[in-house]
Amino acid sequence: MKPATAKCDDILLHKSKNQLSQSLLSIPLLLIGAGGIGCELLKVLVLYGFRHIHIIDLDTIDATNLNRQFLFTADDIGQPKALVARNAVLSWFTQSHSENTSFCLSSLSKAPTIMAHCAQIQAPQFDEAYFAQFGAVLSALDNVQARQHVNRMCAKVRVPLVESGTMGYNGQVQPICYGVSECYDCRPKPADTQTFAVCTIHAHPTTMVHCVHFAKELYATLFGCEGHSSDDFISEENKKAHQRVGADHFTNVDNNHSNNTNGNELSYVRSFLQHYCPSS
Repeated sequence: MKPATAKCDDILLHKSKNQLSQSLLSIPLLLIGAGGIGCELLKVLVLYGFRHIHIIDLDTIDATNLNRQFLFTADDIGQPKALVARNAVLSWFTQSHSENTSFCLSSLSKAPTIMAHCAQIQAPQFDEAYFAQFGAVLSALDNVQARQHVNRMCAKVRVPLVESGTMGYNGQVQPICYGVSECYDCRPKPADTQTFAVCTIHAHPTTMVHCVHFAKELYATLFGCEGHSSDDFISEENKKAHQRVGADHFTNVDNNHSNNTNGNELSYVRSFLQHYCPSS
């Protein structure tokens, strides 16, 4: 007896054959993000029969991903999400004669061509010419800055964009056709708060702030302390310090110590240490 999800996939595949032309299925697609939404999108695209897909994701797989990102297993921890997602989907076709997979792949003639890239979407190789080769872009990103970058690139080359995201149990999707509908930046977006994806902090800590948050999480894990509202404290203390000394002073100090700091990172770390280690 097929599981409920298998029946849904059967219906999905049946509709794809009746409603989507072969010319539409041959359009190259760019999927940005291979997390919770990205895994589901990749599955749906493949079951519909799309044959040319590129996936971009910088992150590697963390144990915390396994409960909601179904293309990954415990054996994949530490591996690039984009590459593992690609291999997981293509493995369905090598096993298509087995009882567990034939129900969703029997109507597909051959495996799709899937290119995986473990890189930042802002990387130089993903320029306007790269975006222009796709018929549509599907965004499954987890931060405002990256979404805005993708929106700008798609707007420049007039490639349709499907923006999606989740917050808690809620989800949203925004299809964007430039010149017809509003784009992602047409409405003001609130600035990102001091929250980060756990897998990003663990696998690719690119800033000192990531290291601070990782240390906080590790401390709580080792000593069983949930901590207190240190981020709020740090933010408030930074505001007070900027008022007393002047924002330019902190910016100059940060720039003198490192050429790679953004957003007064050294000030953030300094305030954090003063909060937990007053004598520092």
